[in-house]
Amino acid sequence: MLQGLLIDMHDARNSQLILEKILGRVTTLMNAHRSDFVLWDDDQNDLIVTAVYGERVSQTVKVGQSFPQNSFIRALWDDKNSNFRMSSNVLTEKAYYESDPRVKSEIAIRLELEDQPIGIFNIEALKKSFSRRRP
Repeated sequence: MLQGLLIDMHDARNSQLILEKILGRVTTLMNAHRSDFVLWDDDQNDLIVTAVYGERVSQTVKVGQSFPQNSFIRALWDDKNSNFRMSSNVLTEKAYYESDPRVKSEIAIRLELEDQPIGIFNIEALKKSFSRRRP
């Protein structure tokens, strides 16, 4: 997997394509459906979608847009005591934005640089649990 990711990154022409390649590899590894990179933008003072991988529907937040307030991603961003959130049934979550009505489970991981939060890596699956794909 690492060799394939390095090849993908070498072939990518810009940072957004590199992020999409990373999202694609991890999404496949996790047997997931879609994923997002959401990064903090100091100029906009907001979490902005930087890259998306997988199928998109009408309510999927687009690259360059702010991520909705009532969401799994925002809940993790606001919780300074957690580095990740995981739900095997997103419909039971108080803070959840439905980016695709078929999604059943979600994992969000805080990204940090020099002990400062910089964004969220988010993975969603159509089933109620994640499993690691065997290479």
